[in-house]
Amino acid sequence: MADMILYKGAVYQVDEAQSWAEAIAIKDGLIIFVGSNQAVMAYNSEQTVVIELGGKMVLPGLHDSHMHPLEAGSEVGGTCLLTPDTPPEEFHDTFIECAPNQIGTNWVLGGGYSIYTLFESQELPVDILDAAIPNKPAAMLEETSHSLWVNSLALELAGIDKNTPDPPGGIIDHDPDTGELTGILFENAGNMVLDIAFARTDEMDFYNYDGLLYSLELLAKNGITSIADARVYWERGHIVAWDRAEEEGTLTVRATLDLWAYPHYDDDTQIQQLIAMYRRDPDSLLKITQVKMYSDGLIENGTAALLEPYNDGYGIVGDTGMNYFEQDRIARYVTELELEGFDFHIHTIGDRAVHESLNAIEIAKNTNGDRDRRHRLTHLELIDSADRPRFAELGVIADFQLGEFTAPSHVQDYVPILGDRAYDMVPIRAIHETGAIVTISSDWDVNALPPFENIQRSLQRDDKSLPDLATAIRAYTINAAYLMRQENETGSIEVGKFADIIVIDQNIFDVPTEQISQTKVLLTMLDGDIVYQAEEGISGNNVAPFFHSTPITTAKVGEVYTYAVGAYDMNMHDVLTITAITKSDWLTLAANGDTALFTDTIGYSCTLVGIPTLTDVGTHPVKLQVMDTDGLTDTQAFEIVISTETATATLTPTPTATLEATATLEATATLTPTATTILEATATPEPFWIYLPVIIK
Repeated sequence: MADMILYKGAVYQVDEAQSWAEAIAIKDGLIIFVGSNQAVMAYNSEQTVVIELGGKMVLPGLHDSHMHPLEAGSEVGGTCLLTPDTPPEEFHDTFIECAPNQIGTNWVLGGGYSIYTLFESQELPVDILDAAIPNKPAAMLEETSHSLWVNSLALELAGIDKNTPDPPGGIIDHDPDTGELTGILFENAGNMVLDIAFARTDEMDFYNYDGLLYSLELLAKNGITSIADARVYWERGHIVAWDRAEEEGTLTVRATLDLWAYPHYDDDTQIQQLIAMYRRDPDSLLKITQVKMYSDGLIENGTAALLEPYNDGYGIVGDTGMNYFEQDRIARYVTELELEGFDFHIHTIGDRAVHESLNAIEIAKNTNGDRDRRHRLTHLELIDSADRPRFAELGVIADFQLGEFTAPSHVQDYVPILGDRAYDMVPIRAIHETGAIVTISSDWDVNALPPFENIQRSLQRDDKSLPDLATAIRAYTINAAYLMRQENETGSIEVGKFADIIVIDQNIFDVPTEQISQTKVLLTMLDGDIVYQAEEGISGNNVAPFFHSTPITTAKVGEVYTYAVGAYDMNMHDVLTITAITKSDWLTLAANGDTALFTDTIGYSCTLVGIPTLTDVGTHPVKLQVMDTDGLTDTQAFEIVISTETATATLTPTPTATLEATATLEATATLTPTATTILEATATPEPFWIYLPVIIK
């Protein structure tokens, strides 16, 4: 018997056949049945929790394969909340107010400004920050998280002066006229400073865990049951927070942790450190099976790696961007670590980064031979046409984020930076059409979290849209499950898989595309346990009974008509009353006149029975009703068509031609075809002395 039953739903299974079902039965965290409302009854018992879905849509739990839940939720990220449109000189009062409120570290942290407005200032950024926060190290993360604004004390603690060379994967910005530090650190130069600010302490661990709990609640509310934390800074203690969540039973997702590959670390040492952290316990919700590497930076900062230079006046003028890891280093990491079971998650924004990363994976393939690789490139804002078929050829997964910046209305924002290349950004449709596996993820909290916003956006990008909703759903479910190597356990609603299931308030196949983003999650289940339930949504309270039997709709004159009426109620405590609202007089609803009362059984049944006569030939409407204790009902209406047929009678033995006085003439009539009916014997002409009784067979 099942622990839980969901029924009367629109269950979109996301299997190969794109099947739909009505009901699901769950036991010990696994799906044990998917099918009809009628068939699911076999799995019910008095201990089963039953949820009537009322026609609501059911999907597999959503997979977000690229997000930053710990960083998004942790208050250690800073209390100085800045805005991208505000001139930096106007941040002075904000800095004064937020500086005393920092928690978890003695640094003053925050972010949200725009690199463009910062560079438009007449003052050096470092001087603006020094004037407001002179006595504590301060670091403000730019809105895209790809550059850092720091004060002089932060530079001093990091050992950075105007003569310090750029670190691997980073740029230390200088004033072009004086050579002095501007206080802006691009890419890994900023990450190295934040490693100091976020150095692990007990207090830091506490706030990281607290922030993770906050994020886990949001994930459940959004129907997300599997995620990849796309940048796990293991030197900052991120794994500690995740481990605590599993130990204390607070995980609401299956989590794959992507270990950050530090660009400035010695490769020999770091490869061994990564191997030591690998984990894949089939009984754990937590896996450490992926490595996150950055190939390049960001288009807006001029740090994305391009095959052709940026337009003059943007980024690093005339340049083609930069690399965190160059092709040969990526190839070494992939070649060595895929043999240890790791899959790679490579940040690739520019087309050169994509090209070089595909080259690196091809080098690993040529070195290690064919194997079950699940490497993926993420972001993919620019992809050269020559490289597009290589995703399918190399088995590389294409992971796209479809934030607001990908909307057609924002194309013009990139034309000054990229020229005509801006018109072919984020080519998700083109990659899908090559046969490559495509996933959609959020990159929260860089972009918005709600999955249905991203699903909608994937269908609203003109000629770069995915072909249909079914494809978009697969990108957020079974394809991402494949990416995480769990497609045999979750990602679709099939028997034997984990009961990672969500219920939503509308069938997204039935609404206009522009309304998909309005979808609300009503219920989220992980391993068969409810981890989120909307207050206004479905519940396991009393549900209506229903008829599950199929009516018998034909009868014959003189034959017994029998229909075993079956009704069912998922609430085992309910008492059901079955009533014939409409029926003909020749019918009887057993066992109590026209009302049959049955209690405390799994199936409720009675019998509609009768023998029609010649006068009943024709059509007879029937309407039955089943009602539970609280007055919830279901009805079943049908018609019974009564017919008759001609039978041939044969007398046995054949009557004799002579008969003695006072003798009895006996014969048996045999009908062809055989029937239960009433026969009348007649003699023509009939002598007055013959008595012919009615013969009943």
